[in-house]
Amino acid sequence: MAVTLVVGVIVVAVLIALARDGNKPGGALPASSSASIGSLSQSDTRAEKRYGIEFLPRRESKESIEQFCARRRKLAIEWAKQVLENKDQYVILDTETTGLGEKDVIIQLAIIDLDGNPIINTLIKPTLRKRISAESTAIHGIKIGDLANAPTLLEIADDLDEATRDKIVIIYNAEYDDNLLFQTMDQDGFHKFMKFRMNCAMKQYSAFIGQYSEYHGDFKFQRLPGGDHSAVGDCRATLEVIKKMAMAD
Repeated sequence: MAVTLVVGVIVVAVLIALARDGNKPGGALPASSSASIGSLSQSDTRAEKRYGIEFLPRRESKESIEQFCARRRKLAIEWAKQVLENKDQYVILDTETTGLGEKDVIIQLAIIDLDGNPIINTLIKPTLRKRISAESTAIHGIKIGDLANAPTLLEIADDLDEATRDKIVIIYNAEYDDNLLFQTMDQDGFHKFMKFRMNCAMKQYSAFIGQYSEYHGDFKFQRLPGGDHSAVGDCRATLEVIKKMAMAD
């Protein structure tokens, strides 16, 4: 009887500790989306500083989900309008890659201005990675043989620097492209990694659509609508998403 009682007390204590911790396993969203209501976790704060995203408020403690979704949608619309009213301050970047892993790299990169004109649109030859996953080729159609005469990322570094200098770089899923840029620079032997301020159009569009997950404490990430899985095509699809949000009420 005493043993049963002790075990029961231990189980209750563990459950209370887990409830206080608030961490739950699994989920499709990254760990940074699990911040408690009304505050940012340490990982959230790092991410927002890293990507320079200024329009990601969290739900206030006394705010209903409906009120928060309405507020975030309004802020997403305001962000989109601000972008289009200040076109010269922004560019849009997109990439295609060899895969999704920690050793995968960029094999196509495009940057456009806010009128849809290409500034950079090029294939990228990997220096170390010599394989493109079949899954990736099925999406973007690029094969390793297509890259034989393409420049490396290091060889277009000056063009990339010029295109992004003093600009805010809008990316659909900024965290993913930022990681792949870093991995490619690392494999190419960059002595100094490029850094530029980024805005994540995916997070803004996800807030605009408003499919909020109370479990994750964040909006369900939305796929880019209208993209053709080329870097320049997806840049232009991102621009259309921004225009769509800016025209909304």
